[in-house]
Amino acid sequence: MRKIILLLILLSFLLVLPSIKAEVGCCENTTLGFLCQEVDRTECNPAYQFSQYTCENTDFCKTGCCVSDAGCAVTTGSLCQGENATFLEGNSECTIDDCAMVCCIIGTEAIVMPQARCEKEAERANLEPVIVRT
Repeated sequence: MRKIILLLILLSFLLVLPSIKAEVGCCENTTLGFLCQEVDRTECNPAYQFSQYTCENTDFCKTGCCVSDAGCAVTTGSLCQGENATFLEGNSECTIDDCAMVCCIIGTEAIVMPQARCEKEAERANLEPVIVRT
């Protein structure tokens, strides 16, 4: 009798286990703030994308260079946001002129910053920038 009860308990666990199976895949942004991680769906921030595939096989986790008014940053295409933001897929080192660090002179102020940002700052100040490559 005892063996039958144990067998029934074991069978019930075997029937329940497949329904508890975790759904693991690529999460664009986890609940802890990590980008493009392969985790269980429950660990994925619901405001971001989740795919059942590995991150290398998703469009939303392809990395590249984001060029925006704020400057340049290596990120994913879906996180490249902002006014005038442009995503350059595959350019994970931001090797373009707009991202080159320059000495930016606007009026009497000089600071080292990406060229694109220098041009935007000068435009806001209604002045012509002097750009010196470092």
